[in-house]
Amino acid sequence: MSRRRSRGRTIRRLSLLGTPAGLLLVGAACYSMHPVVPSALASAHAPDRVWLTRADRSTVVLQSPRLEGDTLLGTVDGAPQRLLLSQAAAIMTRSTATPRTIVLVMAVSGAGFAGLWYLQHRPDVGMAETCYDGSFAQNLVPCCLQQNTGPC
Repeated sequence: MSRRRSRGRTIRRLSLLGTPAGLLLVGAACYSMHPVVPSALASAHAPDRVWLTRADRSTVVLQSPRLEGDTLLGTVDGAPQRLLLSQAAAIMTRSTATPRTIVLVMAVSGAGFAGLWYLQHRPDVGMAETCYDGSFAQNLVPCCLQQNTGPC
């Protein structure tokens, strides 16, 4: 197998692995979880969704939560639910993490720019002597590819 062919497979493999990992990183960086005081659920500015962790460490995502006495009302998977506050070990809500998102966008942009700069300024690309490939169209190709004089 040629060196060029194996390099192409490696790059494809890394891009296939890197895309889901990058999306997971972006998703994790854009949001953060914060604890919610139960009395905040009774206010007009209550969050749209809360994550309620029970004592057995199971988690329930409660949509449209509201507090009535010591009971938390809302919907779970579209079905109405009533959960006692005494069953909750923690109540969390998700909010945007703007500073982390800005840092992530700047880091990804910088890495992309550095990668493109490297590809543009590699010593083995761009400065190679060119030859005609001998075809009817007279395409220009690096001479090292045509003469097999080593890696291009």
